[in-house]
Amino acid sequence: MKTWILAATLLAGVTLAAQTPDPQPMPAGKPRAERPMKERPSAQQRASIHTKELTLALDLTDKQAKDAEPLLLAAELKKDEFMKKREENRAKGIKPTAEERGQMRAALLDEKIKLKRDLKKILTADQYKKYEEKLEAKNVRKDKPQLGRFVRKQK
Repeated sequence: MKTWILAATLLAGVTLAAQTPDPQPMPAGKPRAERPMKERPSAQQRASIHTKELTLALDLTDKQAKDAEPLLLAAELKKDEFMKKREENRAKGIKPTAEERGQMRAALLDEKIKLKRDLKKILTADQYKKYEEKLEAKNVRKDKPQLGRFVRKQK
C-alpha cells in the first residue's frame, strides 16, 4: 500500500513540474483590449529607418535614397491614416462588413503595388531583384508556424 501512495505522489509531482507557466501573465482585471499600446515611432522616423535599411541592403546611391524616402514617407502616412480610422471604429464598437473589409484590403494592396512600381523606377535591375527576394523572405517568415501558437493544418 505504501508503494502505491509513493508512486501516486511521485506521478503527481512529476506531472505538476512538467507544466510550463504562462510567458506573460495577463494583468489582473484588465482584458487584452485595455492594455496600453507600445509607443510607435513617427511616420517620418519609420520612413527614414526604412530608407536606411534599403540603403544598406541594396547599396543605394545618395540620389536613389533621396528619391525613395518621400515614397516611403507617403506609404507610412497612408498606413497611419488607415490605422487611425480603424482604431476610431474599434473604439466606437463598429465592425466592418465583409464588403468593407474587402475594400480596405484592396486599397492596401493598391498602395503596395503603387510603392513597388515607384521603387522599380528608382532601383536598378539588380537592386530590384534583391528587393523582391527580401520581400519574399519576409513573407516566408510570416507563413512559418510559431512555437506555442495554435496552427491550423492546411488540407
